[in-house]
Amino acid sequence: LSNIYENEIIFYSEVKPVKKIKKLTNFEIKKIIKFSKKIISKAIIFGGSSIKDFSSSSGKKGSFQQYFSVYGKKGENCPKAECFGKIKKTVIANRASFFCNKCQK
Repeated sequence: LSNIYENEIIFYSEVKPVKKIKKLTNFEIKKIIKFSKKIISKAIIFGGSSIKDFSSSSGKKGSFQQYFSVYGKKGENCPKAECFGKIKKTVIANRASFFCNKCQK
């Protein structure tokens, strides 16, 4: 999966991006699988994410980036109404990770 989709999936799964895989609970793993299917399906419907110069083989740009919840949203409020957290950015293995400082544990 791309970094963009990973950020969105773990946001909805409420898993902090720095959490070690071996520390994930079975419940968290099930949520990651569930939201992987949802996020990827939605991304396919909208033609993927056109960041910078991406376009499909037919030249059409995707529009899923309009539905990002956390990716590229550093400093914004968490989109979950009940949360009141802020989107933070960290770098893990030279990749940008965006996450909510309150609802992702």
